[in-house]
Amino acid sequence: MNGFWGNLLILTLTDPRAGARAVAGINVSREVLWAALTAIVALSVIGARIMSYMTPVSQEQALGLQFVASPIMFALVMWGLLVLTVFSMHYIGRAFGGQGHFDTSLKMVIWLQTILLLAQAVQILFGAVSLVAAGLLGLAFSFYSIWLFVNFVTVAHQFTNRGTVLLGVVFSLFGVVFGLSLLFALIAVLFGLEMPNG
Repeated sequence: MNGFWGNLLILTLTDPRAGARAVAGINVSREVLWAALTAIVALSVIGARIMSYMTPVSQEQALGLQFVASPIMFALVMWGLLVLTVFSMHYIGRAFGGQGHFDTSLKMVIWLQTILLLAQAVQILFGAVSLVAAGLLGLAFSFYSIWLFVNFVTVAHQFTNRGTVLLGVVFSLFGVVFGLSLLFALIAVLFGLEMPNG
């Protein structure tokens, strides 16, 4: 990792809003951003598969989702989830009076997923020593990632009211969950899978 990305990572973790402003200022084309999103998904799927091999109960068994057993299907689901997150961050934020641009939301979701990927790598290293420690680390960063997301939404849409941001995040989560449920159903139909009961 070169100096720029390393400094950006440290800045994001220590001062999320400053990190978000730095990410928003990165000047790349939308085509490059979509390619970056796809690459991050591929790496995340690899990391998830490694984690599943390290745990006594596989991820797909724990969740009861048959399509997770296939890396390709898992990648489709994750890609769809990130795209839904981008659209939710942008359009729901705009609905609440935000001033953000679509590319800004796309850049921020990519960077947040990159940070989650790095956290996953650290979790894998901890898992080689202690699965309990890896689980606690994953739980802790899950909560911290919500804080990062709130700050990124605040910067992306130039919000000043934290209550508005939190409300927008809640609506975004509902939007992502609803869209993801439709995506699961579509994949199940396309691949002839049975959706889990309960």
